[in-house]
Amino acid sequence: MRTGKGFKKMGKFLFIADNLALDLVNTEMVSDGQRIDALQTPDDLRAWLAQAPTRKEPHNHSSKLDAKEWASLFREALALRSAMRLIAAAIVEKRQIPRASLGVINRLLRSVPLHREIACVANRCEWSERFTDGSPNAMLYPVARAAGDLLVEGKFDRVKRCGNPECILFLYDTTRSHTRQWCSMSACGNRMKVAAFYERQRARKAIR
Repeated sequence: MRTGKGFKKMGKFLFIADNLALDLVNTEMVSDGQRIDALQTPDDLRAWLAQAPTRKEPHNHSSKLDAKEWASLFREALALRSAMRLIAAAIVEKRQIPRASLGVINRLLRSVPLHREIACVANRCEWSERFTDGSPNAMLYPVARAAGDLLVEGKFDRVKRCGNPECILFLYDTTRSHTRQWCSMSACGNRMKVAAFYERQRARKAIR
């Protein structure tokens, strides 16, 4: 499971969730009360994939994809995002994970032919996944794999919504104390703390 170092903003995209599948969900956000979709075209997806902080990149064949393949990949990405949003919401709300959403992830995983190899550096060995053909869906494989890692290896009590009720972003809490509340301190965290301060001040004045 990918772990990060807090708030990361790359262009119009946010990479703050500490899980790549949740980062994909977070391409839908709320700003000034308006819902914003950062993935509106295949070109947006291409930019998001280029900026996504993955540990292991698929073979870079994005330049070989034609417009039709990018359009198909874009539809797959939107389906994966919708499925992962439903799964994240179910985890947070302690409901059963939707089978249909799992089906979307598994279908994508099955569509990418790959094999595993052993890679060793200085006698430290690990599995390395290699793609066996130029399937366009290989571009989304790291995201689907991150979804699987969260579901299989993750701790569900660390999947959270941002504590700002007006925010729709999800996160995977990797802090040592497991007390992370906000998508980022520089955004919702400070905003909510300021709001709480003014509410306390208002309550004190009302008592006097």
